[in-house]
Amino acid sequence: MSKGRLSLVAAVLVVAAVVALGGWHHSDKGLPMTSARDGVTADELARAGDARVFFGHQSVGMNLLDAVPGVYRAHGLTAPPVTEGTPAPGGSGGVFVHRFIGRNEDPMSKIKDFDATVRAGLGHQVDVAMMKFCYIDITTSTDVDALFAVYRGTLDALQRDFPGVTFLAVTVPLTTEQGLLAQAKNWIRRSDRMSPAENVVRERLNTLIRQHYSGKHLFDLAALESTAPDGSRVTGTSGGQPYAALYDGYSSDGGHLDVTGAQVVATGWLRAVAAVSAR
Repeated sequence: MSKGRLSLVAAVLVVAAVVALGGWHHSDKGLPMTSARDGVTADELARAGDARVFFGHQSVGMNLLDAVPGVYRAHGLTAPPVTEGTPAPGGSGGVFVHRFIGRNEDPMSKIKDFDATVRAGLGHQVDVAMMKFCYIDITTSTDVDALFAVYRGTLDALQRDFPGVTFLAVTVPLTTEQGLLAQAKNWIRRSDRMSPAENVVRERLNTLIRQHYSGKHLFDLAALESTAPDGSRVTGTSGGQPYAALYDGYSSDGGHLDVTGAQVVATGWLRAVAAVSAR
């Protein structure tokens, strides 16, 4: 047997042992639940549609926004415009403004870009603002405490300086569990961004975000992604630490959202916007 094949076999055995000792499972205990899967009302959609929202993100955020019109159509309503950049000058109606902020794998650049964009003018044009990290931004090398300190300090300072805007915190999106062969190959390459270990770190950051921004000023994206249609959670343990994972039925490639997942997340996003918007 070749050396490469031996390494692959050994990696498979290692991954199998991890799964046997902890691994992943569906559970409804131990991690925060969400009620957004229960749907959204026409009144909530109307409240969200009246708001002027700024959303800084990258690709998973685009999955979400692409699904927004379909959520409105399902209720016989017309969605507000979704535009990239800035709202139309002098506009007063609802609008969902988005921008691709920062660089993937550099979460600090996203925080800085979001802060600069709000302060450059959007802070005087919108009612609600939020930014989202990508799953590839948070890895086993991430200093979670340092990153959260900057994130919290930036959002809190923006809320102080722009009291007319509601800033929503957003939990970090997750990745699905992979099969043994895929995990083994990633282990050999030492370049995985979709392992349980990465989701453990994301869960640590998400726990800090939930603790600080509990209540209506939080859009819990990770909870939505990890909640299956039957209400069970995709959770597990790795190295003795708990984590949640993206439900397979919501993903096109293990990290991004398919049509079903995008609709679930878009529905939750609209409910979160509606919760802080008054007609």
